[in-house]
Amino acid sequence: MLKLTKRSRIVLIILLGLLLVVGVLAFLCALSVRDVMYNSFYEAPDASYMTDFYADKKVLLIVPHEDDEYNVGSGILEQYFQNGSDVHIVWVTNGDAYGGGEKRINESILAMSRVGIPEDNLIFLGYGDSWDVGDYNHIYHMEDDAKAVSRCGKTQTYGTDKHPDYHTKKYGESAAYTRGNMKSDLMEQITDFWPDVIYAVDCDEHPDHRAVSLLSEEVIGDVLKAYPEYDPLVFKGFGYCTAWDGVRDYYADNVLSTKNPAGGDVMELRPQYSWADRVRLPVAASTLGATMRSSASYQVLQAFESQNALYNFFCIVNSDKVFWERETGSILYDARVSSSSGDASAVNDFRLSDTNNITREAVKWKMGVWTPDANDTEKTVSFSLDVPHDVSRIVLYDSPYEENHIINGVIEFSDGTQLETGELKDNGSPTEIEFDVKRGITDISFTIIDSVGDEAGIMEMEAYEPDEKGAHVDILKLVVDDNFAYEYSAKAGTAVSVGFSSFPEIGSGDSVKILVDGKETCQLGTGETTEYVPDGRVHQIKAVLSSDESVYDEITLRTLGACDRLKIRLARYFEQLKQ
Repeated sequence: MLKLTKRSRIVLIILLGLLLVVGVLAFLCALSVRDVMYNSFYEAPDASYMTDFYADKKVLLIVPHEDDEYNVGSGILEQYFQNGSDVHIVWVTNGDAYGGGEKRINESILAMSRVGIPEDNLIFLGYGDSWDVGDYNHIYHMEDDAKAVSRCGKTQTYGTDKHPDYHTKKYGESAAYTRGNMKSDLMEQITDFWPDVIYAVDCDEHPDHRAVSLLSEEVIGDVLKAYPEYDPLVFKGFGYCTAWDGVRDYYADNVLSTKNPAGGDVMELRPQYSWADRVRLPVAASTLGATMRSSASYQVLQAFESQNALYNFFCIVNSDKVFWERETGSILYDARVSSSSGDASAVNDFRLSDTNNITREAVKWKMGVWTPDANDTEKTVSFSLDVPHDVSRIVLYDSPYEENHIINGVIEFSDGTQLETGELKDNGSPTEIEFDVKRGITDISFTIIDSVGDEAGIMEMEAYEPDEKGAHVDILKLVVDDNFAYEYSAKAGTAVSVGFSSFPEIGSGDSVKILVDGKETCQLGTGETTEYVPDGRVHQIKAVLSSDESVYDEITLRTLGACDRLKIRLARYFEQLKQ
């Protein structure tokens, strides 16, 4: 037997001790890395000031396919649920172009159960995904009573044995695949539920997304005409370009805000949407984290197994969700419309542009724009109201195509007064004209005075009564380096830009106070920022609305040490190995 000298035994004991220490440290490090991988350090902020926006609302989300509900509403659905709102989700199709409709329905039921939305609030209209309708291109273009066949050969709405389609649940029998039935079923989601807030998918590159976007606008317009007192919040958002096919930017020191994937100042698929006009909504803190698995969104997206949705996690989850608001209080929706020439029937229908071939790129769409004839010397569109209204604001949507643009126009009221509009925004985004209240108005007209292009005209015209509610802000969110901030990590000595985002936008006479550790450092207006240089310590940064201190947002700004950064990198590395 080998005998060790006293010195050798001491060396061995020391080595064993060092190995034990290294092993313990490695074990603790592994636990720490695992903690980073599976547990988010983002804590839910005090959102009491957002109660008016997220709490006790009736919310309706309209999407084409199963999984689009989370592409459009991730982080937002959680906010409404956590604040006690009644959320209903409507899927127009079963996503069954290649079969598997029942599987996709069950995947959405599972996914929404992980958000907290009750199964009774999930409504599947049961129509086809993509269509075999010959020259019509899509069911959207068919006559209301013409029967369609879906790509997978079905002709009637359907669901699953446990969750039938909407028409069967309500009327005891399925509905034939017709445009009229689809529109009627969709309209009933509004007139049966009367939501306070409507979210609907916008015109992505997929024809079904475009069809549901335009059909939902058509339905909302019909409801607003029939029920002038109904005035919901309406938000349109994209399922692909700002989510499913968005920028893969989740792995960063901080969760980044949604980017315009095409760059530039407008949305490529909806040129009338300015990126600067987007509504940025904060997401539930539970959906954020240093890794995918530490985000609650991981389990939700995991449910969409047939779509391999986890692959797009990096694109879908951001620190904000972006939408474009469509106002619904215009008094012109139920007005009688006439024009000196051209078809003006669509200028008060709520729908922004249209197409006769929904399979083409949206930027080619020019239907729905009122264009006077080339030889028309009046170039006027007129609106007649059945009852007098007070009016303080007009909104005009120019043609979204740069080659056709209104340089100047005149609005005339039944009291004989006139207003020049000046140049309209040339991408078709809303041009607002505010003025002193005009009383008892029964007729309003708009005349094109100067324009460029052979087809200059307007898509839509809206008129609004004075806002009796006064100025208010529903959401105020701190923004650091243009990203929505919850917990924010920054390097010591490296300046960051601190600002805010609000909905609605704060008034011109209002401001937001920025406080660091309780001490006011500056006041900012809309679009303004201030520079802050972290010093390595933990600080509290707060934004407070000057006119109403109950509206605020507060974050912790901290500096990550080398050890913390290493743990995050290791957690992300091992997470990728598991994919």
